[in-house]
Amino acid sequence: MNADSYFEIGYSHKVCEDYALAGVQDNLAYAIVSDGCSSSKDADVGARLLAHISRDALLYLYHRKLLYDPHFLSDSFRATFEEIIIKKCLEVKETLRFPCDTFDATLLVAASIGDHFKKKILFSWGDGYFILKRPSGAIDTISLNYESNAPYYLSYELSQDKHNSYADEYGTMPLNKSIGRIETDGTVIVVDSEVISPVMQKSYLSIMGGGVDVTQIIASSDGIGTYEDDPRVQPPTGTERQKYPAHAIIPDLVSYKNPVGEFVTRRMNRLRKEHMDAHIIHQDDVSCAAINFV
Repeated sequence: MNADSYFEIGYSHKVCEDYALAGVQDNLAYAIVSDGCSSSKDADVGARLLAHISRDALLYLYHRKLLYDPHFLSDSFRATFEEIIIKKCLEVKETLRFPCDTFDATLLVAASIGDHFKKKILFSWGDGYFILKRPSGAIDTISLNYESNAPYYLSYELSQDKHNSYADEYGTMPLNKSIGRIETDGTVIVVDSEVISPVMQKSYLSIMGGGVDVTQIIASSDGIGTYEDDPRVQPPTGTERQKYPAHAIIPDLVSYKNPVGEFVTRRMNRLRKEHMDAHIIHQDDVSCAAINFV
């Protein structure tokens, strides 16, 4: 069992507003990613704070042994987890005198709990990807995105004015969930898609039992969908610059040859070098955190 994380600034950014962390403590493993809004001041700080606050909230529930209770997971986890995070963010906001906009950031949490890490939790506040690697080598992807391209950030729970403003402008826009599978030969299959209602859907939660056979779970920001040929490099005559969708990047991103130690950091550093040699960049920041079960 191992967990690791990585984050990297995007080509179009002056500050990296993505953040990721991962770890294992006894029977709990976690992988957390937060993507700060590039148009909000100090959202990079908010993303870091949100990731650490979420980790501490998860550990709090773990030490109280609530994560072992299937009824708590199914009936109360979402509301309790959100309540703890919101309360702590408000405390930090008031103590440091931050504006609410500092916490304009998404949050993706993957966790596994119990003997042999049988129970798996996927939680998100905003958009991004959960990636599940199968023993066969196939890769399942859960893509979450808002039709408005304006995620419902945690910060909208910290301010009634921000909440009402978002509701007025985007309240009728749903959250879309798409589940796909990338086969070992690269074939992409759409397994399922869903428009998640009701209006003002705040978070996504999935609890998976021991019957779900995966070797790794990876949480990633939506930056993995912004790879493209470097605009500074003239393409060969007769060709055009290419953009690479997330499903074209994911297999290379999660091809961990030796998933021990800083396995995510090694893979991402190697991938960055390969992309530099091929003159490929990513416009948005990229962050990912992974749990390895093997």
